[in-house]
Amino acid sequence: MKALLPAFLALTCPCLALETKPWFGDQYAFNMTTAFAYSRFDKVAGASRQLSSPLNNRDILIDLGFTPSAVLDLQLEAEFGKTTYTNWALRSGALQARYQLLDDIAGDPVSFALGMIVRGAPEHFLRDVSTPYAAECNMELTSAVGKEWSSEGYWTMRTYGFATIGQANRGYPWTRELFVWQYNLYDTHRFTLFAEGNFGFGNKQHVNVKHFQGWGKFQHQSIDLGGSYGYQLGLYGVLTASYAHRVFAHNFPEHVNFFMLSYCLPFSLF
Repeated sequence: MKALLPAFLALTCPCLALETKPWFGDQYAFNMTTAFAYSRFDKVAGASRQLSSPLNNRDILIDLGFTPSAVLDLQLEAEFGKTTYTNWALRSGALQARYQLLDDIAGDPVSFALGMIVRGAPEHFLRDVSTPYAAECNMELTSAVGKEWSSEGYWTMRTYGFATIGQANRGYPWTRELFVWQYNLYDTHRFTLFAEGNFGFGNKQHVNVKHFQGWGKFQHQSIDLGGSYGYQLGLYGVLTASYAHRVFAHNFPEHVNFFMLSYCLPFSLF
């Protein structure tokens, strides 16, 4: 059944382009995901100095995932960004490693995976409040737990939760939480609803958007709600359109609209 589980990209912030679900692909198989994301906002909640004009952000994401064993999954990501104040350049790079402890497809009650993400971001992008990272070097410990239901040889519905705790080379810890529900109609149409929270435990309030160096020292909070539709192109992967809206923000960009179009192609060299 795992051959029928190409990567399904869930969108909130661009930093969630890395895989979050607790199910892995076939052993020795690769997943190549490319995506274009756009977001826009004109206000930062609780800012001491407010934006003079809306911020428009564009990202191109390139992800390569590899499953070297049944319980190990690796992923590399390159993120290229363009903001209102910064031209196209490498916005961040990340490495993710995950280990699956339980697999409900193999008979366990649920699927459960632990992992780690290491992400680097250049200093000039951190001066922009639209860049969602804490500092230059960001590390997160991750966990994901989920349950899948299947019929006629493919999964029909699944739900899972994903959570991280992070720390950067400066600043204070943060957590991210993601809750996802997915429905697979005729193994062709993929529907997803999701909610994500992002909470930073810094001691700074009132963001100065003109003098900014990353989110690591701020007490920031946000909740995003969204959904996506994916179309299975047979053996040629999944094309997915996603949208999310920020419904709550504290010391963070508010009323943000996120759009993403992504394409994921599973393949094997063996």
